[in-house]
Amino acid sequence: KDKNFYFTVGKGSDYRLYKGKFEHGVVWNAIALNVTGSQKGQDAEISSDGMTLYLMVPQVSNPNMSMLQIAKNNLNGTFSKLSNSDDLLRNIIKPNNGQYAADVDADELELYFTGAVDGKPGIYVSTRPSRVDIWGVPKLIVGQDQSTGGREATSISPDGKYLYYGQQKTISGSRRFFMEIWVMSR
Repeated sequence: KDKNFYFTVGKGSDYRLYKGKFEHGVVWNAIALNVTGSQKGQDAEISSDGMTLYLMVPQVSNPNMSMLQIAKNNLNGTFSKLSNSDDLLRNIIKPNNGQYAADVDADELELYFTGAVDGKPGIYVSTRPSRVDIWGVPKLIVGQDQSTGGREATSISPDGKYLYYGQQKTISGSRRFFMEIWVMSR
């Protein structure tokens, strides 16, 4: 509603978070933002009020696997990792449980992400009773079907009724793929 548009741009391990104004189908006046107390993130989701950033960063023990962190908006073009970020996410962040492509609902009580929990890849949701509570144990919503391709990159509708996600489709006879957009409703 405030027309703020947040996005990441980068390649390899060098990603930057940007903010601009989205009007008439175009992002205007994009500026780079800094996230302090955190490694550079490669995937980010901003809360609907623009005050909380859910950021995916490479794990220290396994840079090929990302993990979720939470940062607050300092209202000066920077975000700072919450001092209790790891505690709030303790049911989600586990050894060998990577996460990426997170999305949070409008009241920040449901957190959707793509990842692997206990060796089961798929799309998960974690819930909590209030914005100050820790996130609950993730529940699998959609598992991966390697015969048809991966499922990832969730987006919850503003009213919370629809969950959109990408379904990878391989182009026959090649290593290339494209994404179909699928939708689930409550």
